[in-house]
Amino acid sequence: MYVDNKDRFCFEYPPQYQVAPTVTAPGVGGVPANEWVARLATKPQPMELAVADDEDNATINVIAHGTPFHRSDLVAFAPSSGWVDIPPKLIHTTHEEFYYYGPGGGGVDYPDSYYFGLRGRTFSIDFIGPYDGDKTPAAVTKQIEPKVLGSFRRF
Repeated sequence: MYVDNKDRFCFEYPPQYQVAPTVTAPGVGGVPANEWVARLATKPQPMELAVADDEDNATINVIAHGTPFHRSDLVAFAPSSGWVDIPPKLIHTTHEEFYYYGPGGGGVDYPDSYYFGLRGRTFSIDFIGPYDGDKTPAAVTKQIEPKVLGSFRRF
């Protein structure tokens, strides 16, 4: 169980994941800083090395995006697809609502990202890798996503 006492939420995660080091990305050009609240990985390592092995590593990142939460503003997080203003898909769990964005266009890897509001701020839970010849996380990751999201609780 991952527990965040600062932002007051918790969720369960699979035993093959371990807490990994995080960093805060500085704000650039008027864009607020993103804070990596939690990072869980199957092969924990410093973040600057994490992207190098997405083929067999998997991470679950919880990010505070530094912006107020407004459902209509989530289109700013849409993956590149050549289309504009694509709304996220609403995902209901027993205790929470999430807004999902998956892969976009182009030949790059995309996480499965689930956005939510927490005390007026925008957060996301991003499921990254492993990638198995596709630009979206492999089936093994997609199978754990509903379990992790379904266990999410505020306190």
